[in-house]
Amino acid sequence: MIKITNVSKEYISGEVKTTALDNVSLEIQDGEFLSILGMSGSGKTTLLNLIGGLDKPTSGEILIDGINYLSLNDKEASKFRNENIGYIFQLFYLEPSFTVFENVSIPLIIGGKRKKDYESRVFELLQMVSLGNKANKLVSNLSGGEKQRVCIARALANDPKYILADEPTGSLDSVNGEAVLEYLKLLNMKNKTIIFITHNEDFAKKYSNRIISLKDGKIVQYENNK
Repeated sequence: MIKITNVSKEYISGEVKTTALDNVSLEIQDGEFLSILGMSGSGKTTLLNLIGGLDKPTSGEILIDGINYLSLNDKEASKFRNENIGYIFQLFYLEPSFTVFENVSIPLIIGGKRKKDYESRVFELLQMVSLGNKANKLVSNLSGGEKQRVCIARALANDPKYILADEPTGSLDSVNGEAVLEYLKLLNMKNKTIIFITHNEDFAKKYSNRIISLKDGKIVQYENNK
């Protein structure tokens, strides 16, 4: 379970202070498919980055399975994140000079695994996202939908419990967007906890079992969807 208690995030530039999140509290149960809705600037990506350990809150606490991993040192936090959290980005953040296989391998290499030990795992993931025949292709030669599927496979490399998806359909057409969400739903059915950031209310209602809405850094609405 993820427990977020009284979390705020402020950014200061000179004498200007911007509050991106304002005293947010939220519990995310194991096995949920949670959608977080909001307009640009509502704080939804900030919240996801705090959960994912890409940033730290100004105040408040985030516990993942009872562990305040934001209080760990950098090495410990990186290890925890690599083992427990998979991140899917809207803009992919793939290494263009690497092959599909090499990109998916990155979390496994960071985790200290040797190629002979992870090779079959990578091919298994690529088959799951229908990219088994493109393992040796450079990711720079893939379509947007294919790149997002590489991101999904990379996020799953270490079999994490939590999948954080930051507008993964935002750069895709409707067909590829639906395909990505079908993969996420399949993962959720395998008891992965999905946290899905989106501004697409139709996608949120179709795929998630709970929806929260953010506005001006505050949660303004909760909705049990299914």
